[in-house]
Amino acid sequence: MIINGHVKEHRRLIIVTNISFWERKIGAHERIFRMASFLASYGLDILIYYTGDKKIPNDYENTLFSILSSKQLRSKIPKQTALVFRVSGWLKEMTRVTKHLLKHRTPHETNHGSWHANISEVDRYVFNQVVKKIEPHYILVEYIWLTRFITGLKYNLRQRLIAIIDTHDVISDRTSQFDKENRLLQQRANVEQEAEALRHYDLIIAIQKHDAEKFRDMLPFGSVIIAHHAHPINSPVKASDRKPIHLLFVGSQSAPNTDGLNLFLEHVWQPLIDTYADDLILHIVGSVSNNSADFYSRKNLIIHGMVDSVDEYYEKADIVIAPLTYGTGLKIKVVEALCFSKPLVTTNIGAEGLETARNQAFLVADNWNDFCLKTMALIDSTEQRNKMAQSAYEFSNSMFTEAIAYKPLTDKLGL
Repeated sequence: MIINGHVKEHRRLIIVTNISFWERKIGAHERIFRMASFLASYGLDILIYYTGDKKIPNDYENTLFSILSSKQLRSKIPKQTALVFRVSGWLKEMTRVTKHLLKHRTPHETNHGSWHANISEVDRYVFNQVVKKIEPHYILVEYIWLTRFITGLKYNLRQRLIAIIDTHDVISDRTSQFDKENRLLQQRANVEQEAEALRHYDLIIAIQKHDAEKFRDMLPFGSVIIAHHAHPINSPVKASDRKPIHLLFVGSQSAPNTDGLNLFLEHVWQPLIDTYADDLILHIVGSVSNNSADFYSRKNLIIHGMVDSVDEYYEKADIVIAPLTYGTGLKIKVVEALCFSKPLVTTNIGAEGLETARNQAFLVADNWNDFCLKTMALIDSTEQRNKMAQSAYEFSNSMFTEAIAYKPLTDKLGL
C-alpha cells in the first residue's frame, strides 16, 4: 500500500467468530459482514477464522476477505497427535479441578466459568499455529463466548497483537432480561463473568452508548469505543394514497422478536383491521414466523418466511414496525428501517441507543394503545409519512454511514 508516496505495510486482522455470517439472514450476520467488508476495503488484510460447525459453501466467494474453518484445520491433524492433545487437555483440567476442590472443599465455578466456549488443546494448538503463521496486528473476536481463543494464545504471540472484542450487546443484561421474561437463554453470563472476559481485551467495541457506559462501569480503566452498525442509505420515496397500506415486520425467531410480534398481533393488529379492513396488509419476513402457528390464522397477514434479501420488502413497505418489549444492544432491524428511509413505529426498547431521534426520525410508543394510535396516524396521513421518511433519511446520514459509524474504530487503529 502506498500512502503519500511512502510504502506502508499491510496490516493483518483475524476475525474470530462461530457465526455463519455469510448467510446474512439475521442482524448479527449483517453486523459482522459489513464491519469485515469495511475494514477490508480500508486496507486491512482480513482472515475470518470460523469456529462454528456449519460448512462454508464451496461457491462462496468474497474478494475482500478469506474464510478459514477451524473444523477443517483440525481434521488435518494426525489422529495420534490429536489424541496426545486431548489427553494433555484432560490431565490439565483434572489437575485444575483437583487443586480447586482441595482449596475450596466444595465444587465452585472458577473465573473461567462454563459460560463461555471452552476450546480443546487441539483448537488451541491450531489457532496458535494460524496466529504464528499470519502474524496479525489485530485479532477481533465476535461476542465474548470465544474469549478463550485469546487467553489460549502463547505469551509471545499475545504480546505482539491488539485483541479487540465486538460485543454486540451487554450479555449480562440480556441474561437478566430473559430471566425476567422466563425465556430460555443458552449463552448466559452475570456481570462478574462478563467483566472477567472483557479484561482480556485491549479494545472493547460497544454498539451503542448505553452499552458503552455499562462496559466502562465494569472496567473503569478499559478502552471502550462506540461503533454503530453501518448500512447503505436509501433516499426517501414519496408516499402515495394507494391502497392497501403495507406494514412490515422483519425478524429472526429469537424470543424478543416472537414475543413482540405476538403482542402486537394481540393488542394492535385487530383494532387496525377493525378500522381499515382490507386496506391494510402486514408482511412478516424472517424465521420469526416459524415460532407461531397463530400467525397463519390472522387476517391480512402475508408470511414470507426466510428470504434471500430483505431489501425489496423494505422498499415496498409503507410503514415498518418494531414492537419489541425486551432485548439488548442496537436493534439492527431499526437501523435498517431508518436507512431505507421508512416511517417506523417502535418501543422504548427498540429505540435504545437512538434516543436523540425519538419521535423525530421514528415514532416511539409507550404502550400498546399508543402503538396503535401512532400507527394509525401514519396510515391516515401521507404528509406524516413523508415527513418521517425525510427525518429518517437525515438521521441515518448522521449516524449509519460507514465513515461515521466506524470512525471511532479506524481512529483507534490508526487507519
